[in-house]
Amino acid sequence: MNAIRLVINSVHICRFSARDGSLDIVINFNDGQDKEITKSIIVTDPDRNAEAVIEEICKLVKNTSNRFDGNTVLGKDIKLMFERKDDIVKKLANFLRDAHLKVESVRNKKSSEGYLDMIRRITSMKLSFL
Repeated sequence: MNAIRLVINSVHICRFSARDGSLDIVINFNDGQDKEITKSIIVTDPDRNAEAVIEEICKLVKNTSNRFDGNTVLGKDIKLMFERKDDIVKKLANFLRDAHLKVESVRNKKSSEGYLDMIRRITSMKLSFL
């Protein structure tokens, strides 16, 4: 059985759509190598969305850790050692909740005053776990 230590380093928003409320987030993590994925989500339930993001990262790490030696798939039995998973899920859910509220405020903005500053604040949002 292989054990892989998974550490999520940071999450930041690279794009968003005020039209449909979607967020494109970039997740930096380490599973022995520094990696980065981009995920597009529509925040409906921040707690559930955060869990789904973490589960997708776990599936990705497990799938990329499998190797084929010509006869069998090696690495089927992989154990992920995830540090502070509950804490990360809570922080990520709060981050998604805050981002969603800011996107909604841009969506509901009636005047153009301060519009660009609101957009910059959203795209500069970053959450670090280190």
